Amino acid sequence: MHNIGSLFLTTLKMLEMHKKTLFCILVVFVCFTTVASAQYVPYAFTPHDVGQFDIAGVKLRMTQAEALAAVKESLGVTDNQIDAQQDYQESRVTQKRELSYYSIKTDNIEMMISFGVQVPPNLEEPVIVQGVTFKMSGDGQITETMRARALEKYGTPTTGRVSDPAHFQVEWCNWPEGDTTGSCTTKEGAYLVFDGGRELNMRDPDVDREMVEFLNNKPVSKPKF
Repeated sequence: MHNIGSLFLTTLKMLEMHKKTLFCILVVFVCFTTVASAQYVPYAFTPHDVGQFDIAGVKLRMTQAEALAAVKESLGVTDNQIDAQQDYQESRVTQKRELSYYSIKTDNIEMMISFGVQVPPNLEEPVIVQGVTFKMSGDGQITETMRARALEKYGTPTTGRVSDPAHFQVEWCNWPEGDTTGSCTTKEGAYLVFDGGRELNMRDPDVDREMVEFLNNKPVSKPKF
């Protein structure tokens, strides 16, 4: 930090020498401090099978019925206690409107379960969980409570980064062996992120990827006319 401060003071002294030079140095200064504040801490890149993780009982690739039953059991709530919202979107796989997300709110919890279409198509259970977002409200102790609970439940994080002095983001995923750059969110496969505040986000990008591959490989019907 002493070196950074010296660099900044030096740029101020150069103000009357050359405005263009000053501008370039300030750009470098801002970029350097931004990178420093978002520095990744590797945690030895401990790999995890996030497909086995759950948030409030909900696991990735659960069916709609399984996910809702898990939430009720985990949070100890009934249908009457849940403020739920749903949204449906047209699916290119089933040619029907399918559930895209399910939002659940209790007194201090907000949870969104997002769904993707199964492939090959399953007419009885057309959608599966592809993402879960979990937020808690409360006093200033919630952040520390959530962080402590996440570390206890999911184990040593795969990696993390300092986003600002008050927040510390950590991530879990099946980190590729030998890879030493990037974030869990840029790798293949499922990941879990605690944002350093009050939110957990678990997602499996492969659900969408598998659907796209299925549609791209689907046989094209011969025209009849």
